[in-house]
Amino acid sequence: MLLPIMRDRLLSSLSGTPDVIDELVRRLMPHDPAWDLRPDANRYTLREILAHLYALETRWYERIAQTSASDGVTLPLLDIAALESEFEISTSDPIVSREKFREKRLSLVRMLKDLDDDHWLHIGYWPRLGEDDQRGKPVTLEAMAAFVTIHDGYHTAQIAQWLGIARNK
Repeated sequence: MLLPIMRDRLLSSLSGTPDVIDELVRRLMPHDPAWDLRPDANRYTLREILAHLYALETRWYERIAQTSASDGVTLPLLDIAALESEFEISTSDPIVSREKFREKRLSLVRMLKDLDDDHWLHIGYWPRLGEDDQRGKPVTLEAMAAFVTIHDGYHTAQIAQWLGIARNK
């Protein structure tokens, strides 16, 4: 279990990610070509990152809510390709994606702040593509929330890197 200060920092990090993203992309206009710059063929563009973050935020919220409500729940498989198609990440409006991400993230943080200590330790079974164990690996709700922060950091670093490349073009 995380210490109270660790949990506070986790919640602060989660609630701060939309502000970090806003600060990183604030100078980009809606039709700026930087939104579609792809310095690495195997990674998302800026437009796709924001849509991906919003799309996954909907799933993080659902997974954490399910785990909070039912300790030991088996969570649905997270199919990223289907999610990308559903949210049309390559053609999405990055401004709208950013706003929707912020709204959904604030809902997630509110839900997490309302949890008691016992709920933070609830377990959800997290299946992954290609695993033999169909039930998946046990993950505490606390670890799920921490993973969301790790995922945020991966993509906010990517945003900063892509913007650096765009400025040097």
